Amino acid sequence: MEGGFASGFKTPEEETFETRLYICKGKRAIRIKQVPFARSSLNHDDVFILDTENKIYQFNGANSNIQERAKSLEVIQHLKEKYHGGVCDVAIVDDGKLQAESDSGEFWVLFGGFAPIGKKTVSDDDVVLETTAPKLYSINDGELKFEDIPLTKAVLENTRCFLLDCGAEMFVWVGRVTQLEDRKAATKAVEEFIINQKRPKTTRVTQVIQGYESHAFKSKFESWPAGTATGNSGAEDGRGKVAALLKQQGVDVKGAPKSSTPVNEEVPPLLEGGGRLEVWCIDGNTRSPLPKEDNGKFYSGDCYIVLYTYHSGDKKEEYYLNYWIGKESTADDQVMGAELANTMWNSLKGRPVLVLHFISHLNKCI
Repeated sequence: MEGGFASGFKTPEEETFETRLYICKGKRAIRIKQVPFARSSLNHDDVFILDTENKIYQFNGANSNIQERAKSLEVIQHLKEKYHGGVCDVAIVDDGKLQAESDSGEFWVLFGGFAPIGKKTVSDDDVVLETTAPKLYSINDGELKFEDIPLTKAVLENTRCFLLDCGAEMFVWVGRVTQLEDRKAATKAVEEFIINQKRPKTTRVTQVIQGYESHAFKSKFESWPAGTATGNSGAEDGRGKVAALLKQQGVDVKGAPKSSTPVNEEVPPLLEGGGRLEVWCIDGNTRSPLPKEDNGKFYSGDCYIVLYTYHSGDKKEEYYLNYWIGKESTADDQVMGAELANTMWNSLKGRPVLVLHFISHLNKCI
């Protein structure tokens, strides 16, 4: 039972509810897998989801990463809809905290009471390929062609898709004016490439949109123009893009991304031309639009959805969708925010670039 979270679940054939335990693991490509419902399945390095009849628990291992925790929220929403009719309580249990909190106590009772967690055992899923020298492939009509040329930003054409193969990780770069059919063909071509090359299923594949290249992607190139500095982390890079977007819309941004060097933030091509900016705050089971004068005021106790609508080179309406999770926001707001963001994404027929930011200190961003 591996793969994306939608493919990792079965519909129960009997009416009796089956309690299930899932593990969410990985740094960039998050993998979901059902594991035996036993204390021995838990460890300090991953995130676990315990799906019971009346409540869904998310257990955050002390050494788990933000990506695993954020993806788990999406999995929980999927479980709610598939097995609970969309209605079920959610509880977050943090590894290392005493059972003083009722949710934590309930969680451990289901495992027969609290007991120390053993060390993680290495499995085939944990075997990672070594990083190799990057190889660039152009993708045309679903066919990959190796490009034996120096890796510079100039070789990336905005009407095409490219695969950057780094062994342990792959990047699929998508030009901002590529057609939807070309993007789908590129995805299929990369999947076939992984199979033909006999790469493990755990190979990380990251999609990169032109103008939103991460530090990890840009660092693979011999030449990348100044002004698109790679000194910030991927999350901070994304926050800077939205900060630039807000500034472009005339919003007084409260604070700027903090780093050791000044940020020379260029507005990506897809944000040019003056689009429409909409911001919502998650309020219970709804999203409430923020007044324009409050668009630059985000709080760590809340979750936000930011939608930017613009016109691409072929005059089609395109979207850039951000989901922000505040450090001190509640589990209910986080789950509801993920549901509303996914609902919005689906209502726009999957066309937006969807970016999820799990903010440790939201007031540092905007």
